[in-house]
Amino acid sequence: MKFAYNDGGRGKAGHEGSAGDCVCRAITIGTQIPYRVVRAMLCAYYAEMRPRWDCDVDRGVNKVIYRRMLDDLGWSWHPCVFIGSGVLVRLRPEDLPPGRLIVRLEKHLAAVVDGVLHDTHNFGHAEPSENRCVYGYWQPPGAPLDIRAEYREAGGYGKRWGRLFPEIETETIN
Repeated sequence: MKFAYNDGGRGKAGHEGSAGDCVCRAITIGTQIPYRVVRAMLCAYYAEMRPRWDCDVDRGVNKVIYRRMLDDLGWSWHPCVFIGSGVLVRLRPEDLPPGRLIVRLEKHLAAVVDGVLHDTHNFGHAEPSENRCVYGYWQPPGAPLDIRAEYREAGGYGKRWGRLFPEIETETIN
């Protein structure tokens, strides 16, 4: 997958250096809402949902918080891993639908825009990014669920997907 360095506006917002703010970055890049606004929204959700917890988006965000926020923004969750399914989707442009996505990886969130990974690192130090398992992704409001027919023939995740859910058509679902 192609890679584009993108801090989501963290530097412009006055936050220096690296941090564990992948949730804030991914939501900023995916939704195109400014970094400061997303950061403030995450803290507001913390105050509402977990009043005893400190809001420190630089050290990670609880998934309950960001799931609720993305749901309230109208983004839809599409899981890609099921019990006993193995890896169905990898971080590859041919495995993901086009458009703006926020992908959930192991201990990380990242934005993918039209098949290009937008993040501050490309995961190349541990393993190629294309080997990373995608646990699921969020799509913006109005985006069609894209299950492409060629995946089934090519032996990609569509082959397993079809075995798990034979009733799902392998075409774009609106």
